[in-house]
Amino acid sequence: MILPLVHIKDELLTNGNLVIDLEGCTYTLNDSDHALRHAYYLLALLVDVSSSAASNYEITPFFQSYLAWILDGFLLVREVERAWSPSFAVQHSATEACILSIRAIHYLLLSMGRLLPTTLKCKGYAVLARLCAELCDFPDALSEPSVEITFCTIILDLATNSAHHETVAQAVRFQLLPALENYQDSQTESKSQTSDTAVCTL
Repeated sequence: MILPLVHIKDELLTNGNLVIDLEGCTYTLNDSDHALRHAYYLLALLVDVSSSAASNYEITPFFQSYLAWILDGFLLVREVERAWSPSFAVQHSATEACILSIRAIHYLLLSMGRLLPTTLKCKGYAVLARLCAELCDFPDALSEPSVEITFCTIILDLATNSAHHETVAQAVRFQLLPALENYQDSQTESKSQTSDTAVCTL
């Protein structure tokens, strides 16, 4: 990935001493899981900064490209996560990363939705639909009340936008709905097994 701002060092206030100023901004990544977590946190941080900036500045074409890059960044980190560290996918931290991504993107869309061009807004909701589909792979996470509320709120928002934008509707139809059906089937099967176990116990 290449950040929209290629020459970011030129924007730093170095006070004539680049080494000293950057020294406090460095940290060590001990392993792949650690690196993945930091990537998610940095993207979420960029969402917060961007949302604050959007309230004070005009959303220029450059800024739109920057926001599109952030959305792509969340998907790319997910792809790297699967290829680079397969074990990460079954860890609790993977669930947290998925939830963090979903909440960050939804916040971006809610805070800047009215300012975004239609194509970028639809892209954001399409990414959101894909990540929500992946969250269905973590049934334990969806059983937590706070996550369940967030998930249901986003589902309603996706349904509303699907009614107005075909691009969003397609993302929901081909990615999220199948995942929701699989999740529902797994929950039904799990409840059935629990009921059978209870009957055997009695």
